[in-house]
Amino acid sequence: MDEEQLGQVYLIVGLEQFRAALIHTVLIALIVIILAGLVAFLLSRKLQLMISDPILNLANFAKTVSDSKDYTMVAEKESDDEIGNLVDAFNEMLAKLRGISNNARKLNRSYEQLKRFSNRKWRNVPGNYRKSTPFKPLSSRTACWNHPRDWWICGMGKSQCKKDSGY
Repeated sequence: MDEEQLGQVYLIVGLEQFRAALIHTVLIALIVIILAGLVAFLLSRKLQLMISDPILNLANFAKTVSDSKDYTMVAEKESDDEIGNLVDAFNEMLAKLRGISNNARKLNRSYEQLKRFSNRKWRNVPGNYRKSTPFKPLSSRTACWNHPRDWWICGMGKSQCKKDSGY
């Protein structure tokens, strides 16, 4: 054909079908978005509890240990993941604190024994020396002995020690 115009066609379409399809598509998209948000919220809540509960339990346990000063307690490990590693590290720290606490108690007992022994020994030291040189266990002056009858009053080094066999 020669590109001659034979007639015209008029297409009349109502927008009702288009609007219905658009509303249907938007409703489906909203329902999918709401369901996806609900699923994401429930999953994040579950994951949050899996992560935060053990950490909160460890924090409460640390508070209990701190309040009671009982370093013999041991935190319960719930899993073998990073949080379990955190509990292991906390238990190692408690073990070190337990050792430090035991050493401090031993040192305190030794200090008290040394103080009692020192007070007995100072009674035999001449009065003017005793008054001018008080017992200072945390200073550079220390008390040393090699034999129960030999009492040494020491300064910084052995060369400064003075022998006192005052029994």
